[in-house]
Amino acid sequence: MKPVPAYIDAAPADIQLVSVVAASLAAEYDPESRFIIKKIKQRNPEAILVSLIATGVAAGVNPNSQFIIRKIAKK
Repeated sequence: MKPVPAYIDAAPADIQLVSVVAASLAAEYDPESRFIIKKIKQRNPEAILVSLIATGVAAGVNPNSQFIIRKIAKK
């Protein structure tokens, strides 16, 4: 079984936008600071889809329940 990660590396097109927004928000509080953004991740669309399907099926059996998906793996 191979685990499906909850987060994956962000798309290259999104990295610049996220970096600028994060740095400008942080610089608002301390304009003299320097910031280094080491990693930018995004939610894995495959993990989101699998968790939605799994909780939907489980909720159909017991609609008053709450679920937490802790691990997703594929063959």
